[in-house]
Amino acid sequence: EDTPAPEAKARPVVQRRRVPAVVHLTDATTIEGDLYAAVGEASPGGEPILERLNDPAERYLPLARGDRHFLLHKRNIRRVELARVENPLEFGKSDAVRSFRVEIALDSGESVRGLLESHERAAHHRTLDHLNDSAAGFLRLVKGAAVVYVNHDHVVSVCDLGGPR
Repeated sequence: EDTPAPEAKARPVVQRRRVPAVVHLTDATTIEGDLYAAVGEASPGGEPILERLNDPAERYLPLARGDRHFLLHKRNIRRVELARVENPLEFGKSDAVRSFRVEIALDSGESVRGLLESHERAAHHRTLDHLNDSAAGFLRLVKGAAVVYVNHDHVVSVCDLGGPR
């Protein structure tokens, strides 16, 4: 007897929009293009860019340039910059967010200043606590009107600049 094949589970369709971005690679190449971000409330929490960068199941990040797509291996991405989108915090609405004013020195000799934003946890009162507990590959910094995602693997040092949290 033939056993009917189990029905494939349909993956939820998440409507996405293109978000202009500048990607800095480890070989000093800079590529401008568009990343894809979830639109509105299409999925819980949206599927923010940070979540895509930190997803261990995705090794490559698609970057659109016109009608072409570049598939960038995430370990070769030093940082990603994009204009701040409508929702400045990419965390779920119920999540408390803690900010740390920092300067991050990269292995390229560059440095980035901004607000390191993270989920609030009772034990995370210091920048060090957040950095040591973060299993994520990328850190999220708010830098003026832009958001910068920095790859942990290319961080040389982090200076806590103090100030309001």
